[in-house]
Formats: sequence, structure tokens, C-alpha cells
Amino acid sequence: MNEDWGFLTIKGAAERLGLSAWAVRRWIWAGALPVVTVSGRRGKGCRLLIDPRDLENLIRRLKRQATAKPSEVWLGVARRGKVS
Repeated sequence: MNEDWGFLTIKGAAERLGLSAWAVRRWIWAGALPVVTVSGRRGKGCRLLIDPRDLENLIRRLKRQATAKPSEVWLGVARRGKVS
């Protein structure tokens, strides 16, 4: 399904960005990166899928904050749950 619709897994998004899967998860937990939750098969839990357009929007917002220090950008995401 995710290949047909173009959705990315957490691992796929991390590979596309050259980051760890945990970095992508932190953006999700902070509310900065929306996900689609899909029920798992045979009781295997749920699967989180990322729309590539949402990933691109996050990158654009982070680029606008390029003048700030990286630590300030991350702290802003963690505190507000979004990147403005």
C-alpha cells in the first residue's frame, strides 16, 4: 500500500534524510511531523506512515530557521510541538 500511495515508513524517511529513525520519531512525538496510523497485521501493532509532502514541508520550515543555532531549532520543536 505505501508504495502505491507514496507513503514512507519511519525508516524510509530517515534514509531519505540521512538521519536515524530515532530522529524522525522525535519529530513525530514532538508533533512536528504528521503521520498516518495504519493497523498492523495479525496483532503486530500499528504502522506509522509519513506523507512525503509533510516531510518536505518540515524541511522547508527548518530551512527558514537556518539562521538559528541547531540546538535552538530542536528545542523550539520539542517545546512547541511544531516548527514555525
